[in-house]
Amino acid sequence: AMGADGAGEFRELDKALLLRVGQLQKGVVHESLQGRYHVGRRPQAAKGPTMTREAALALVREDGLQLGVLSDKLRGDHEVVFAALQQNGAALRFVHIGLAGKKEFLMEAVRRAPGAAEFIKNRDLRREIQRALGSA
Repeated sequence: AMGADGAGEFRELDKALLLRVGQLQKGVVHESLQGRYHVGRRPQAAKGPTMTREAALALVREDGLQLGVLSDKLRGDHEVVFAALQQNGAALRFVHIGLAGKKEFLMEAVRRAPGAAEFIKNRDLRREIQRALGSA
């Protein structure tokens, strides 16, 4: 038979276990908060192997704003970018800097995803494109 000491030992173990579970739960919560959008900053790409183009296309077709977590190469890939913009015009803010100011690219982007027009930062360029496409 177990004496009072044994029961006390179990209570201590229970406390230690509950504490550990609590810490693990906090860790899980913390991880799930990573990758959330920070205003004015790109969300951090997940660590690990680089995403394939196919996986990137699938991702942005579900949620265009996920363009922000992709590599520079994928954020400069026209097909990936257009897919993202068709899902959410606001994804334009995550387009690779090399494309963001190119008139021909922006014209095509707005042709495919009219909702992207309002996210063109350069006001003159935005107006010019809207005029050219007859949407203003």
